[in-house]
Amino acid sequence: MIISDIQRIRDWFFNWREKVLGFPKLKKMFYHVHGYELNLKSPMTLPERIIYKKLNDRNPLIPITSDKLKVREYIKNVLGDSEASEILIPIYFVSDSGLDIPHQQWEFEFFMKANHFSGGNLLVKPGEDPALVKKTCVKWLENSYGQAMHEWAYRDIADCM
Repeated sequence: MIISDIQRIRDWFFNWREKVLGFPKLKKMFYHVHGYELNLKSPMTLPERIIYKKLNDRNPLIPITSDKLKVREYIKNVLGDSEASEILIPIYFVSDSGLDIPHQQWEFEFFMKANHFSGGNLLVKPGEDPALVKKTCVKWLENSYGQAMHEWAYRDIADCM
């Protein structure tokens, strides 16, 4: 599922509003997690520097290296096919709907990963309920991830697994 124009407008508005107001939601979440105020003017701690980077660094390699499929192409271009094949984990199937996953091939354990956000991982074991797996995939593909934490690089990544 490709992120809709409406979702892009919502994401843009959310980011604009947060920036104009001084990132109040981000600061509140940061305080809740870390127990101290977020300093964006002079970040000193690693968590502050990470957030500063997410807000300010627009290096075009960040979306490529955040995309689990595009980063493979990038690695092949940099290292060459032979070296890349030695370090890249094989991909068995890619789906953009979550409904066409070939469950008859689940004769071994594997990890299913969402391409468009971090943390979308599911260990699938032989005999796993295909309906539950597909339901999880569809849920993952319904949403744009990263915007609440200003992880802009995830926004335009193709939604697939």
